[in-house]
Amino acid sequence: MTVDTISGEPEELLQRSRPTQLTEAERPVLAARATWSIRTLLLMLVVTTMALVAALLIDSGYRSYRQAQEQAAQAAQGLAQVTADSVESFLADTRLTMSKLAARPAIRLMDPEHCDSVFREFRDLYPQFANFSQANMDGELVCSTLPQPGDRYTVIRDTEWFRSVVQKQVFVVAPPYVGPVSGKAVSVLAHPVRDASGRMIGSIQLPVDLTAFKPVVGSSRLPPSTIITVIDSAGTIVARSQSPEHFVGNRPGSPIIAQVLAQRSGTSRSFSSEGIERVYGFLPIAGTDWYAVAGIATDAVFSEAKKAALRNAILGLAIIVFAFGIALYLRRQIVTPVMALRDTAQRVAGGALDARAAAGGPAEIAEVAAQFNAMLDARAAQIAALADSEADLRMLFESSVEAILRTLPDGTILRANPAACGMLGIAEAQLQENGREENFDVSDPRWTRLIEERARTGQARGELTMIRADGSRFECAISSSLYTAADGVVRTNVFLRDLTDRMQKEELRAGKEAADLANREKSAFLARMSHELRTPLNAILGFSQLLEHDRSIMSSDKAKMMIGHVRTAGRHLLALIDEVLDLSRIEAGALALSPEQIDIGRLIEDCMALTASLSERCKVEVQYECGDSAGWIWADQTRVRQVLINVLTNAIKYNRAGGSVQLRLGGDAECLEISVQDTGAGLSAKQIANLFQPFNRLGAERSGVEGTGLGLVIVKQLMQAMQANIDVVSAPGQGSTFTLRFPRGEPADVI
Repeated sequence: MTVDTISGEPEELLQRSRPTQLTEAERPVLAARATWSIRTLLLMLVVTTMALVAALLIDSGYRSYRQAQEQAAQAAQGLAQVTADSVESFLADTRLTMSKLAARPAIRLMDPEHCDSVFREFRDLYPQFANFSQANMDGELVCSTLPQPGDRYTVIRDTEWFRSVVQKQVFVVAPPYVGPVSGKAVSVLAHPVRDASGRMIGSIQLPVDLTAFKPVVGSSRLPPSTIITVIDSAGTIVARSQSPEHFVGNRPGSPIIAQVLAQRSGTSRSFSSEGIERVYGFLPIAGTDWYAVAGIATDAVFSEAKKAALRNAILGLAIIVFAFGIALYLRRQIVTPVMALRDTAQRVAGGALDARAAAGGPAEIAEVAAQFNAMLDARAAQIAALADSEADLRMLFESSVEAILRTLPDGTILRANPAACGMLGIAEAQLQENGREENFDVSDPRWTRLIEERARTGQARGELTMIRADGSRFECAISSSLYTAADGVVRTNVFLRDLTDRMQKEELRAGKEAADLANREKSAFLARMSHELRTPLNAILGFSQLLEHDRSIMSSDKAKMMIGHVRTAGRHLLALIDEVLDLSRIEAGALALSPEQIDIGRLIEDCMALTASLSERCKVEVQYECGDSAGWIWADQTRVRQVLINVLTNAIKYNRAGGSVQLRLGGDAECLEISVQDTGAGLSAKQIANLFQPFNRLGAERSGVEGTGLGLVIVKQLMQAMQANIDVVSAPGQGSTFTLRFPRGEPADVI
C-alpha cells in the first residue's frame, strides 16, 4: 500500500485527475513541438501535387525533347549515309564510264585532229558534267567538248589534280575550283589513258558542275530548312542541296564544318553559317576526301515536342486546379470538425468534464469524436472510481493496525496513521513537528545500516529501537522504501510493528525450552534411579519368595501375612519402576518399535486370557464382539498387547462389582477401531482433561485400587509412536469408553 495514494483530499484528487490547461506561455512551446496542422498538410498536398505534376511535365517534355533530338540525329545520320552512298555510286559509275572512254582507240591516238566522236555527243550522253576533255602527258588539252579560250588549247599541267593523276596513274577526284574552260565551280574527275602496252600517255577529265550537282535524287523536295552538303577535307563546299550557287566552292568556316573535319563521323547539334540551328549527321565518302553532311532544322524537329509540352502544361494546370479544389473541399470537411474536437478538448482541459464533442464531418472523424466522448465517459467513471478508492484507502490507512508513516528522505514526517500515533503515544501534529529524531533511536548502530541499505537499493528492512513520547524504549520491526510521487518528489513509506509481544513470546519459548530440558533431565534421572532400584527390589522379591517356601516361617499366620505384604508391595513397586522406565524411554526417543502384520482378533483373545483372573477377582464380566471387522493391523505386537492389557485392566479395576466390559471391533477400510466400554463410575470433563498426565490418578488413589498414574500416559505415548490414536468418551455415572484406532494391515500370508 502506497501511503501517498491515500494522503490527498478528494478535491485534490479531482484536480489531479483533470487535464492540465495550457497557459498562454506554454502554447507557443507546444506549437513548436507539435507536428504540422491539417491546413499545412493540405497545402503541402497541393504543393506536392504541383511539384509532382511539374516534375512529370518536365520529365515528359525532356523525354519528348530527347526523343525528338535522337530521332532527328538518326534521320540526319541516315540522310548523310544516303548522300554518301549516292556520291559513292555516282563516282563508281563515273569511274567505270571513264575507264571505258579511256580505252577507246580514238582517245588513245591523242591526236587533236582526230578527236573522238564522243566529244560531239557529250552533252547528250553526259549532261551531268560541265565538259569533257583530253590532255597529253604535257598537260595540254588535246580535245574538249567546250571551245578553248582564244582557240588555244589550255595547259593544265600545273593543276593539282593533273599532277595527282600523272603521279598516281589512277582515277582521281579533284578539289573544287573554277574551271578555266567552263567558268563554273567544278570538281574534275580525271582518269589515266594508256596505250596498248599499258603505258600512260595522257588523261581524260570530266569536270562535275557542282552548282548543278545533286548528290541525292529528290533532295529538292526536302523542306527548305533541311540541307544536304558535301565538303572536302579543306572545308570547301563541294555540293549543297539548297542555294548551291551561293555556297559551292566557298569555305564558310561554320562550327559544324570544323566539327566534321575533326570528328569525321557522328551527329551534332550546331548553327550553320546562315545562323540556323540544325541537327547534323555526317560521315566520310569512301574513295574521296569528301564528307556527306545532312542537317535538319531544330524548329521542325521540336515542333511536335513543343506541342506535346503545351498539352502537358494545360493538363498539369488542370490537375493543379483540381487538386486545389479538392484541398479546399477537404479543408471544409476535415479541418472544421477537427477544430471542433480541439475546442471540446480545451473545454475539458479548462475543467468542463461534462463537455462532449459533436459527432460530425466524415465517418472517420465522427468515429474519432464518438471514441473521444467514450474516453471522456470512461475518464469520468475512473475519476468516480478513484474517489471511491481514495476513500477506501483512507479508511484502510486510518483503521490499519499497523503503524504507517509517510516521510521525506531528510526525516520530515508528512503523515502518520492513528496506529503509529498510538504506538508512539503522541499526536500526529506533534509527531510532524518533532521529526523522526525524537522517536527513532538514531544512535542505534542498526539505524546507519538501514539508511545505507535504503539509499543503495531503495528499500530496507530490519529492527530498530523506537522511543515513545514518555521516553520508554521498545523494539520495533521497520520496513522502509523510497518512491517518486506524482509531483516528482521522492518520498518514503515507513511501516512499523511493535515487537514487544514477540519478545515476550520468545521469553516464554525460552522458558518452555528450559522446562523441557528439565523434564528430560528428570526423565533421565528417573530412568537411572529405576535401574538402580530394580537390583535391590529383585533381591527383596527373591528373598520373599524364599521365605514363602520356608515352612518354619510360613507356619505362623502373622509371618505369612507380613511376607505377603512384602511380596505385594515389591510387585507393585516393580510395576511402577517398569512403567517409569517405559515413560523415560518414550520421552527420550529411545523406544524401539518393530511393526509387523498382527491378527488383532487373536491378540485380543490373548489379552482377555491374561486378564481373566483379574476379572474373576473383581467380579466383572468381559464381553467380546468382533462382528465382521476383525482383521489385521500394522503395529508393534508387544506394544499393542501392552496397550490392550492396560486399557482392559483399567476397565476392570475401576468398574463396579457385577459390572461388565464390552470390547467391540469396528472401523473402515483404512482404520481398525477397538472400543473398550466399562460400567464404572465414569469421568467428568475436568478429569478427562487431566487423564493423560503422569502420576495423576484423578482421585483413584483414595479408592484403594492399586495404580501408578502412568498407565494411560504410556498408552497414549505408545499409540502416537505407532501412528495410532486413542480417544475417551465418558460422563459421571455412565461409565467410560476408550477407543483405539490402528492403521489396517494385510494378512501375513499375503505379504
